[in-house]
Amino acid sequence: MVGFKFAATLLIAGLPLASAYIDKVANITGTFHATDDSKLPVTFINDITKVYYVDLTATFALGRASQKGQFIGLPLYNFDFTTLPANVIGNETFTIEVPLTKTNISVFGDEKSLALNVIISHADGSYPNLTFYDAIYRLPFTATIDN
Repeated sequence: MVGFKFAATLLIAGLPLASAYIDKVANITGTFHATDDSKLPVTFINDITKVYYVDLTATFALGRASQKGQFIGLPLYNFDFTTLPANVIGNETFTIEVPLTKTNISVFGDEKSLALNVIISHADGSYPNLTFYDAIYRLPFTATIDN
């Protein structure tokens, strides 16, 4: 048992860490014009307090703005914040380019009032007492398809 705990501690210690505390996600302004290879910039706003995470990820999904509750929508993209350099994720704000194409938008037919759902999840602490947390941010926006 001691050998297992030691090995698990070494594994956890070797994982990348992210130092941030994502407080909110900035609203999307204006109209998004989708193309074959378009990307939507999403800006994250950090709190002054920094926390070291062994896992900090975002999952992006697309839904209708009218849908409420825990509805996630069409999965688009996952991003691992631990891959960012400390000088990026440690800033007050930082931006991720989320692939969002006209193919994704066309799934919703003529609906142009959409919402980007951002699911932030993280794990912190130390083995065997890891704590997991998640939050869902809904960012309504208007989209059009450019030909």
